[in-house]
Amino acid sequence: MSMGNVHTINLGKVMLSQSQHRAARAINMVKEYARRHEGVADVKIDTKLAEIIWARGARRPPRKITVEMVIDDAGAVMVMHYDEVEATAVQVSEPPEPKEESPSVEAAEPESPQLPEAADAQPSPKADAQPSPKADAQPSPKAN
Repeated sequence: MSMGNVHTINLGKVMLSQSQHRAARAINMVKEYARRHEGVADVKIDTKLAEIIWARGARRPPRKITVEMVIDDAGAVMVMHYDEVEATAVQVSEPPEPKEESPSVEAAEPESPQLPEAADAQPSPKADAQPSPKADAQPSPKAN
């Protein structure tokens, strides 16, 4: 098998069908999408993909799903769930070993810690000012 194409299929129109038929319609929508985009009439759904669609029951399939489509030797399209973590784990090679660099002149001199100049700076009056209650405010006289 060769590397396949990765597609994200929007299954939002599944919600237009009756609730008990939604997961089955989602499977049919995935097959129709594969036929249209790969141009092959024979489409097979992977069991893991079917389990993901049916995981929450027939009434609540996922709104969208990411799949990988691979054309096998017989000419059929195999639609599988695309798991990005597994795909990247297979393709990742060992990272190159870090190079040992010779120490530079700047790195040899330790930096002296800089003290903040907050002690010298004057605090702003707005920072310490707290709203004080109005001492002048007196209740208004009642009109009798």
